[in-house]
Amino acid sequence: PGFPSQILSGGRWDSTKDQEIAAFEVESPDLSDQAKDLGVLGSSVLSTTGTLADSNGAQDVYHFQLTEDQPLWQVTLQLDAGRIGSDLIADLAIYDHAGNLVKGVESQSFLPLDVPGDPYLFAGLAPGDYDIVVSRAAGQPGGDYRLGVAADPAKAPTTVTSFNVDHVEGTATGFTIGFSAPLNP
Repeated sequence: PGFPSQILSGGRWDSTKDQEIAAFEVESPDLSDQAKDLGVLGSSVLSTTGTLADSNGAQDVYHFQLTEDQPLWQVTLQLDAGRIGSDLIADLAIYDHAGNLVKGVESQSFLPLDVPGDPYLFAGLAPGDYDIVVSRAAGQPGGDYRLGVAADPAKAPTTVTSFNVDHVEGTATGFTIGFSAPLNP
């Protein structure tokens, strides 16, 4: 009888050829108009509070800078909602100055075990301007939150320093990788 797509389309769909359905363009979000300025980040934890409504698309945006005196910064974000008695389940994301997603964490992942609705995020970032977006997770309640942000000078990124194939009696049995520093999953 044919493939399911041929049956459903009456044979008019050629599954061996790409089909153009519609043209579209993806634009990076312009976050600059709505951002609250946190200034230049440093090793001291900067804390701010906010409230996200129960409406779709509820988000807060924070702008920060990392200075040129370090080639790499370890940026830490921690969102507390459950810890402060809020029902908010939130997502966190960092965008660069051009609006490109650098790193994000969705609700239900990378969450502390003691308060499973409070996400945190670590990112190695170069000097420059960035935006943090705190958004209400889809289908979840809004509420109050506290956001903690800090940036520490980072050492050079961890690199592979050695790679060796392990052998037993002439047969490869595995491999060993050496790194320049401990890995933090």
